[in-house]
This record gives sequence, structure tokens and C-alpha cells, in this order.
Amino acid sequence: MLLDKQLLVEQYRQCNEHLRESDRKRDVILGSYVTLSVLVYTFAAQTPNSDYFRFVVVGLALLGIVVGFLFTLYRGWHGLYVIQAIILQEILHKDRIDIGGKFVRKIDFAFNYVTSIELLMFFVLHSVVFVNSFVGVYLTQNSQWELHAFAILIIAWLEFTSHFIVMAYLDKLKKNGKLGTRYLWLLQSTLKNWPEAKTDSRIPNLQAMISQLYSKLVSMLKRSNRK
Repeated sequence: MLLDKQLLVEQYRQCNEHLRESDRKRDVILGSYVTLSVLVYTFAAQTPNSDYFRFVVVGLALLGIVVGFLFTLYRGWHGLYVIQAIILQEILHKDRIDIGGKFVRKIDFAFNYVTSIELLMFFVLHSVVFVNSFVGVYLTQNSQWELHAFAILIIAWLEFTSHFIVMAYLDKLKKNGKLGTRYLWLLQSTLKNWPEAKTDSRIPNLQAMISQLYSKLVSMLKRSNRK
């Protein structure tokens, strides 16, 4: 198999562009959320007992949860693009195409890396999210929004925890050599014959599972109607 150096260089450029773009979007989203929270507290602190202020604070907490999920996606994409860039460097510098799970396992990268800038931004975001959540719970005591605010606080904690669960799952895939072309999508054509690509078939396909369950449910309903 001949290597198309021009294609590989273009793929490497795409990886770097995606990394810069995802980092830029992350910073813009974080800055916008923090600024919005500061503005809300600045202009609404004069009437802290108003229903409008309570509604806005609860809404800010809910918006922060959505932003938290986006940060988890950005962190996953960031890591996958970093790994793909390192693989492309190896291919370009050493003209090798026998790259698979064994090489990916040796890459010095962890999705749950403690000192990463992504994790720092994640903690900054959630410090604001939890402040908004606790303030929302405090302000909505004995009001119609009390249960809503408490539920949002619990969801915020679950979203915070789910981030580390997802990153640990990706780290496990990388460690076991199963982080194949299903996840490293830019390399699907370049490394379509790599040895560990077949391990992707062992990973459950969620869409296929849902389709099978739906088909079984439909067939069961049809049988029950016939009876």
C-alpha cells in the first residue's frame, strides 16, 4: 500500500484545525456563561426575592448543565484528534502503515489527565454552575420552584460525575487497544486494514440495539393484537 503524503498532511492539518477550533469554542462558551451569570447577579441582586430572579437563576443552572455536556464532548473530541495527529506524525516520519491498537496504547495521553487545561476549564465552569444551583435552591425555598431547583442541583451533580465516567471509558478503550477507526474517524481510509480494527465489532452498537428492541416490541404488539 502506497502512502499518499499529500492526503496525510491534509489530514494532519485538519486535526490541528479541529483542535484549535474546539478550544476556541470552549473558551467562548465558558466566557459567555460566566459573563451572563455575573450580569444576572449584578442587575438582579437588588430584588433577590422576586420570582423573576428565582426563575433566571434556576435557568442559569440548567443552562450550565447543558454547557457541561458540551465540555464533555469537546474533551472527548480533543483527545481523539490529539491521538489521530500523533498517529499521522508516526506515519509521515517513518512511512509505516502497520499502526493499530498496540501503538495507540503507547501514546502518552489520557482523557482523564489531571493537569490538562480542559479539566481546569471544566472545574471553572462547574464552580459557577454549582453556585447558581445552590443559590437557586436557597431562593426557591417554600415556593413553586423549590422542587425544580433541587432536581436541577441533582442533575448538575450527575452531569459532573458523568464527565469522568465517559473519560474513564475512553481511557479504557485506549488501554485495551480498542480505540479503533470507529473513533479515529479521520483515519478510516488510511488505516482501514489495521490489525485491531476488527475489535470495533465487539463494541455494542447502540443504534443497532435500539433498532432490535424496537422490532421485537413491534412484533410483540402485533402478536398481542392478533390474540
